Amino acid sequence: MNNSVMAKTKFKIIVIATCYPTKENPSKGIFSHQLLKSLQKIGCECHVMMPVNWYPPFGMHKMHVYWDTGYRANQNMYDDLDGVKIHHPKVFMKMPSRIFPNTNYWEMMGKAIARYCYSRKELCDADLIFSHFICTEGFSGIFVKNKLNIPHVSFVLGDDVHAWPEKDMDLRNNLLSVIRNADLLVANSKRLALDTQKWMNEDEKRPVYTVYHGVDYHTFKPIVRVDSLYREFELEKRFSYICCIATGTYLKGWNELLDALVELKPNLGQWKLICVSSRDDNGYVLDEEIQKRGLNDVCIKFAGMPHVDINKILQISDAFILPSYNEGLSNSVLEAMASCKVVITTDVGGHSEVISEENGILIQPYSKDEVVRGLNKFFDMTELERSQMGGEARARMINLGDFDENAKLMFNLFKQLCHV
Repeated sequence: MNNSVMAKTKFKIIVIATCYPTKENPSKGIFSHQLLKSLQKIGCECHVMMPVNWYPPFGMHKMHVYWDTGYRANQNMYDDLDGVKIHHPKVFMKMPSRIFPNTNYWEMMGKAIARYCYSRKELCDADLIFSHFICTEGFSGIFVKNKLNIPHVSFVLGDDVHAWPEKDMDLRNNLLSVIRNADLLVANSKRLALDTQKWMNEDEKRPVYTVYHGVDYHTFKPIVRVDSLYREFELEKRFSYICCIATGTYLKGWNELLDALVELKPNLGQWKLICVSSRDDNGYVLDEEIQKRGLNDVCIKFAGMPHVDINKILQISDAFILPSYNEGLSNSVLEAMASCKVVITTDVGGHSEVISEENGILIQPYSKDEVVRGLNKFFDMTELERSQMGGEARARMINLGDFDENAKLMFNLFKQLCHV
């Protein structure tokens, strides 16, 4: 070996994860980032791929909205976050589109990432491709695998085997292609692993391994409430609070939750709902949904709250509720359980793998009546019963493991695949 070339000492991973923290939205993809930080602690060198639309130099991006979108996206992204390197390959789209119809965007993205990695010394010798979301980034990973000739692991997280491929034929085809071409499939719950296998033909059945994200039970833990938190969030201490922490989309069950509050409103007394959501997306505007139901005096909304403040909201709250339609295993559920809160959530994804009658309340999705039932069950509990249920929830989270512990399980799968 040429002495001028340093031997590679770390296991190098190309991570395709477009859902990742940005300057404007530092909570976006925060759990993916936590996993990568933990992988780096144990000897991995992670390089995240967050592509943007191609745009020309010298300020010419202002000449077209597509170019301008790419430029602005690039300005909003980090190049390094807590030691994790972040790259921004540019995806070129031929225009005008009426002459050059677009092909599969995720294919184009994959080819752009492949060219980018192949041409860079620090990336072309990577050991592994790790893509998040099987039917989108996972499909892109196929093209990177073919270019670099290294194994590809796709991580299944929830809607990528439920809502997305069920509604979109192209994403369904992407999913089936990844099932056939990825070297390893991993899901973040056992039920999600089984749901992934349901897409497979009998003659192509293959294992889908389970590795939980884990939970930061060192940060999310019970503490004595302090008056300063109420002042910080301008909340009145005379009220009691239940919180829902979820993205601003109907898929998280906001409509069912709000409809349940309408029914329960005459008997809510001192109870209020804290709504912590992302900036509204997919045409769903949570503020409007609250207002049209006459719930402004019951709901308190925080949009785009930094993740570092989430544990404070949980500390103020007595319970957590999430009536989501689909999940792999909700990180917010895990954090609420680690904080010793009574959790009311739907029996979807891996929730039943961590929640039992002793440590939480499971309800069925798509049902206002089920939300009412879950809330009433909580309201009927004594303070002692709530405390005992919260204590059992935290014990389960400690048993589940934190991000560092579960990153070791993921890394072991990587090493087995690569024969390291």
